[in-house]
Amino acid sequence: MKVKKWSVSIATFAVMAVMMVLCAVCAGAEAYGNFEYGVLDDGTVEITGYKGSEQKVDVPEKINKKSVTRIGNLAFKDCTKITSIAMPDSVAYIGRSAFYNCTSLKSITIPDGVKEIGYAAFSECAGLVSVKIPDNVTKIGDSAFINCANLTKIDVTAGNKYYSSANGVLFNKDKSELICYPAGIKNVGYSIPDGVTVIRDRAFNKCLSLNSITIPKSVQDIETYSFFGCTSLEAINVAASNKNYADVNGILFSKDKTKIVCYPANKKNMSYSIPVSVKVVGVAAFRDCIYLKGITIPDSVTNIEHHAFSNCKSLKSITIPDSITAIEMATFIDCASLTGVKIPDSVTSIRSGAFSNCTSLTKITIPAGVKTIADSALGYCYDDNGNKKTTGLKIYCYSNTQAEAYAKSGKFSYVLLDKLPAFAKVTGFKVKSKTNVSANLQWNKNISADGYVLDKYDGSKWVTIKTFTSNANTSFNVTGLKASTTFKFRIKAYKMYDITTVYSAFTYLNVNTRPYTTTGMKCSSKTNVSANLRWNKNISANGYVLDKYDGKKWVTIKTFTSNTNTSFNVTGLKASTTFKFRLRAYKNFGSVKEYSAFTYLNVNTRPYTTTGMKCSSKTNVSANLQWNKNRSADGYVLDKYDGKKWVTIKTFTSNANTSFNVTGLKASTTFKFRLRAYKNFGSAKEYSAFTYLNVNTRPYTTTGFKMKSATKNAITLQWNKNISASGYCIEKWNGSKWVQIKRYTSNANVTYTATGLKANTAYKFRIRAYKTIGNVNEYSAYSAVVTARTQK
Repeated sequence: MKVKKWSVSIATFAVMAVMMVLCAVCAGAEAYGNFEYGVLDDGTVEITGYKGSEQKVDVPEKINKKSVTRIGNLAFKDCTKITSIAMPDSVAYIGRSAFYNCTSLKSITIPDGVKEIGYAAFSECAGLVSVKIPDNVTKIGDSAFINCANLTKIDVTAGNKYYSSANGVLFNKDKSELICYPAGIKNVGYSIPDGVTVIRDRAFNKCLSLNSITIPKSVQDIETYSFFGCTSLEAINVAASNKNYADVNGILFSKDKTKIVCYPANKKNMSYSIPVSVKVVGVAAFRDCIYLKGITIPDSVTNIEHHAFSNCKSLKSITIPDSITAIEMATFIDCASLTGVKIPDSVTSIRSGAFSNCTSLTKITIPAGVKTIADSALGYCYDDNGNKKTTGLKIYCYSNTQAEAYAKSGKFSYVLLDKLPAFAKVTGFKVKSKTNVSANLQWNKNISADGYVLDKYDGSKWVTIKTFTSNANTSFNVTGLKASTTFKFRIKAYKMYDITTVYSAFTYLNVNTRPYTTTGMKCSSKTNVSANLRWNKNISANGYVLDKYDGKKWVTIKTFTSNTNTSFNVTGLKASTTFKFRLRAYKNFGSVKEYSAFTYLNVNTRPYTTTGMKCSSKTNVSANLQWNKNRSADGYVLDKYDGKKWVTIKTFTSNANTSFNVTGLKASTTFKFRLRAYKNFGSAKEYSAFTYLNVNTRPYTTTGFKMKSATKNAITLQWNKNISASGYCIEKWNGSKWVQIKRYTSNANVTYTATGLKANTAYKFRIRAYKTIGNVNEYSAYSAVVTARTQK
């Protein structure tokens, strides 16, 4: 048997096996003309062979008066000259591969009496154009019409209870199963009818004209090799509502995309990455994909089924993931461009023909864990006559393993990896710098290595994050880390021997990332001698360290042992001064603390509060305000309350300004003033606390004060009512000073009679109003002095 036939399929193996077994039976058959036959138990005849060279053959109805009821298995195998065959109605059975490889056969009439057509009965009948299935056929074997390159239609009579056809395509009776799409149909596209639930094995075998197939929502099962040999196929499109299958860019998957079923052979992409959702690469999934030069298989794939990459003639390299445990039969057969393969440590067996006919394969690495390697699994190719020869393969393997035994038995060149000189592991592995989300790793150059592999532990397994292809690479910045977390790293050096890699032992390193930088640091309130600092809680930290700059160096003023402490009041500061603070979070890792980056804050303290604010003098319409010089300030802001809000009435740009006369006031009224100092810090101003002062203005001066009348012993005075006053005080000059002679508690009193006076004597009088504000009396200016004389 030719190993080359692995590249066809398991089905072809079965056909060939039947051929060999039955050819031995034929040797003892009886002859009737050019026919060989045998008599069955029921007394009827089975045609078992044909030795003639005629183009047109008529199968006799009877031989020796016995009815011919069966065309036996392989009966007309390789009868390449026959163009037509006529069979009698007595034939009820056409056997397995009965007309196999009758390449000139163009027409055949299947008798009405036929009930069963055997497996591959008309396979390889390249000249066959059409077939008609009569009413009584109850069973058609698998692959009955495969590789019939010119077959354009299979018609089924309407009375058949088991089969039907539509547009030359063979179905079961209710069209729920698509059995055979004839290879000779020239359509470039085909939409499988809705209602089909099963696409049978080899249904579209070698349909070379098809470049697209559409699968409806009804399809539930696609059997093995359904699209075998469709080398023009570019896309398999699946209805979105199909519950079992889906396509991505014309590539056929199971619905959940855990299995890749078929990558169309004529897609022009030169490379393809299998999605990480895929766990299984199906039987012959990539067969005949002659354009693909590279295929990436993710670690998610745990099973690569037989023939998966067979006849990928342009495939130059492939990385088999560590998740694979077996290289199945003929997985890479006929991959003529494949030059080197590394079998992963997870593989335990390499099956028949796995790398057969890989004519460019010159090197392969096989781990010690491989326990079985099938005969001719690798290192051999076959010519058209089935002659076996080696490919010049070199095997990299380990002492006393199955791979070494295979190399020796096949006389292959081999290298024992465990006998290669060992080299030192990486030294000086450390963290050079780090942040809350990154770590810069560094190590010494290993002069005996070709490169390095850097791994990170993800919590459940080690994952390679970087492979360096030069030993000159001695640092790497790892990003995307999490703050306040311990990360484990390991590094190993490697040296290449062809495609085989030899590794040093690992060097390990633990790295604690820093906490996140604390955010939201601000001064929430301050005075001239204190500042209340606040910040956001840092959930990645255990606490904080707060520093203050003393003019020469940073000094720690507080260490917080909990991340819930998010404020601190700094006291003992100096007014009108810029203070520098910085805060960093820390995370405890055992006895080690990891600190975040600093957060900086400058705080300008306020000036001292201005003292000595008072009213030095006032009138009924003005008030002269005064205060002490504030040496911590650059100036002042004076505000007046207007009854609703405070309004600035004067800004002083020098601290030497220590008084101001406020005019335009209203008599007998309380006015509120406030004063605050400010200090300039660049374009910013810092203000002191306010100093407050209330000022009551005086009443207006009373007008119209004069003598109204006089008698010998009395003088009556009068004046105009003063509406700004609560009352009046009347004074008389006694020769040495002014003496109050009357106090009115109401401004309605506008006359007064001074009695007990001397006759014919001159007297001096004056009056002033007052306003009672709270328990304080505010007095107006005095009126002009009135001189009045009593009568004689």
